[in-house]
Order: sequence, then structure tokens, then C-alpha cells
Amino acid sequence: MLKVENLAVSYGDIPVLREISLEVEKGKLASLVGSNNAGKSTALKAIMGLVPARSGKVTFEGRDITTLPPHKRSAYGVTMIPEAWQLFDEMSVEENIMMGAFLWRKEPEKNREKFTECMELFPALKDKLRRRAANLSGGERQMVSMCRALMSRPKLLLIDEPSMGLAPVVVDQIFRIIEELNIKGFSILLVEQNLQLALKAASHGYVLEHGVIAMADTGAALLADDNVRKRYLGV
Repeated sequence: MLKVENLAVSYGDIPVLREISLEVEKGKLASLVGSNNAGKSTALKAIMGLVPARSGKVTFEGRDITTLPPHKRSAYGVTMIPEAWQLFDEMSVEENIMMGAFLWRKEPEKNREKFTECMELFPALKDKLRRRAANLSGGERQMVSMCRALMSRPKLLLIDEPSMGLAPVVVDQIFRIIEELNIKGFSILLVEQNLQLALKAASHGYVLEHGVIAMADTGAALLADDNVRKRYLGV
């Protein structure tokens, strides 16, 4: 579904990604893991079109999207759930969620169906729809961000650091939902600092170090790899 080939990204004269290549198969969950400042979030932003590629190619469902703006990629089915949620704090929960349907605003009936599906997936939000987003907990904000993404009718979800700043019990809940979305057929590229959770959920994993893919294998194989366990898990 997604193929990234030799993607390079720089911020000014500073290289961040150095010709990385990765793939996400249809209906599968792939994880991109690594330490802070490895370039993980930049990789997602480049795939989404939020930062320009210096070189390389991004292909989605056989279509070259390397130079397309983000809203065009979203219309094709690529959606990003950003790090730190990035909600509209002065708007209500419902308004934030419905912003995800902006490209489909001329199809209100279908949007209502999608909204109902979101509430089934995140029932904790049902009694908070009129609350300002600024007054939500971190876990609730993550749920709203995920709902907003689902309203855009994605085929591929790019999820950036969903566990950041959340209590362990909430992290477990969020990851159960991510795995449920994958079971429902969503393809997912997950960026996550918690290697244990990320690789356990992934059919395939990529370890990013200093802007380079240092290792790639199945999630299970990477979890069992001595180098990964020593370097990232402290085992």
C-alpha cells in the first residue's frame, strides 16, 4: 500500500533522513522505532507532505504522491494522527472530530455514520462532546485526535507517538484500540518510542538511527534480537 524509496529530508543544511526505504502492506501494521531525534516524526511528516522531500519517492497504492500537498494525500486515503494531539482547544470535542470530515463535508449522511462508528470505538467521549478540547485529559485528547483522523475516511493511518505523556493504563487502552483498528482492516504506520509495545503490535518493524534505517525485520524478530534488546530495552 505504501512504499517509501530512498527518502531524504533536510532542515536547511542539516540532513534529518538519509535515503530511508520502508513499506507498509495493505491491512498490516508496521512500526518505525528508535531513540529521540532519530528522525521518526520527520519521516511521517514527509510521507504526509508536511515537510518536503529533498530526494526519493513516496508511492501510495501505486500512485506517486511525493510532490502532492497534504490535502491531496488525505483525499487519497493517507491520514496522520500527530504527536501531542494538536487539537483546536477553543472548539468543542464534537467540532474537533468533525474537522476530520472537512474534505467530505458535502456528504453529511455518510459523515453521521462515521461519527457513530467513532463513538462506538471511543464511548468515553460520548458525554464530553460539548466540552472544550482544552479541558480534556491527555488520554481524552488522544482519543479525539484519533476520531478526527477516522472521520477523514483513511486507508492508511500514520500514528505519531500515541503513548507520549499518557499514564500506563491509558497507553494500554490506546494500543488496544490501535490493534483493533488494524484488525478492522486499516493499514497503519506507527511511530513510537515504546519499542516493546510498538514491535509487539507490528507485523514488520524498522529501527531508525540518526536518519538511517539500521535494522528491518518482523516485529517479533526485532523484539528477540539481542542488539535491539540491549540498546533500546535495557535487557
